[in-house]
Amino acid sequence: MAADEAPGSAFPTGQNAWLIEEMFARYQADPGSVSAGWRDFFADYRSHIPEAPPPEAEPPTPPAGPA
Repeated sequence: MAADEAPGSAFPTGQNAWLIEEMFARYQADPGSVSAGWRDFFADYRSHIPEAPPPEAEPPTPPAGPA
């Protein structure tokens, strides 16, 4: 495996990784938006970019007490 390849990836994680990830996001939203060859590839593809954690909820504002 080359130094610029992610484990289990058929594509390098170098300069064009953003393109693969962008196409994968399009595929996830609408599989018909990419060609049949890419649909076959993405059918078992796992992104190598970690998902952002969900935003933390703001703590509820305590009710205003008597002034």
